[in-house]
Amino acid sequence: MLSFTAEVRPHTIDNAVYVLVDNDGTRYEPINLPIAYRVDGTRLEVTATKVTDRASTSQAGMLIKLDNINLLSEGQGKKEGNVY
Repeated sequence: MLSFTAEVRPHTIDNAVYVLVDNDGTRYEPINLPIAYRVDGTRLEVTATKVTDRASTSQAGMLIKLDNINLLSEGQGKKEGNVY
């Protein structure tokens, strides 16, 4: 079980993928991040489980399944589906 605070960021190569970047700079790729939290800059406190039975095509970070999400602050950045 993992527990950390992180910021939601769009993956720089594949903007369809959102990653969580923790305070140490570690990147996690959640397989079940709800659309409501896919906003650049959103801060979350999460508990998660490492996913070991599949791989990611984007390889944006460690694959995780979110078990619990606590919204700390909503980001003001790009929301999923918006185009710059």
